[in-house]
Amino acid sequence: MLQEIKKRLDGENILYIVIDRPAAKCIQIKTQEGLVINIWTTTGNVSFQGKRNSEIEDLVLGKIKPKSKLSILDNLEVLEDLAKLTNQISEEHGFNENWNFSEQMMNIHSEISEYWESYRKDTLEEPCDKFPDCELNCEEEEWADILIRTLNLAVARNIDIKNAIKQKTLYNNTRPYKHGGKKC
Repeated sequence: MLQEIKKRLDGENILYIVIDRPAAKCIQIKTQEGLVINIWTTTGNVSFQGKRNSEIEDLVLGKIKPKSKLSILDNLEVLEDLAKLTNQISEEHGFNENWNFSEQMMNIHSEISEYWESYRKDTLEEPCDKFPDCELNCEEEEWADILIRTLNLAVARNIDIKNAIKQKTLYNNTRPYKHGGKKC
């Protein structure tokens, strides 16, 4: 019963801790929201106390099914919107003029190289100094640049990034552990 309940909670990304209480003959699960789930080891019965949450309670009792870890793939519109926005900003600032595939690929590569150089210099955690009032560290800023350049290229190449990410993730989920005999 405990493993089944943990699986349901994990599927919903609900933060919790498990406390074994042998003297009380129960196992407690305490959620971050303050709900306490008691699983009685002698009978398998489940009870709730603390801050009640009917959605979590229904999930625990099996009245509703947990979401799949892949359910996020149904909500990738924001990624598509972000790709369009970054491309629009790039267009407005003249970076899409005389568009050249090779140059765009090399721009992505250069951002990855900047990230690598920051790693080599051990400056990833240092504050970014590329623009005033920047609240990012070097690592965060380089990741943003890598993603922005990649999304720009996807838009320029008319890639349905939302569908591409969804299909590839679904496929990767079916592949065996360290498929292809690769080390990493």
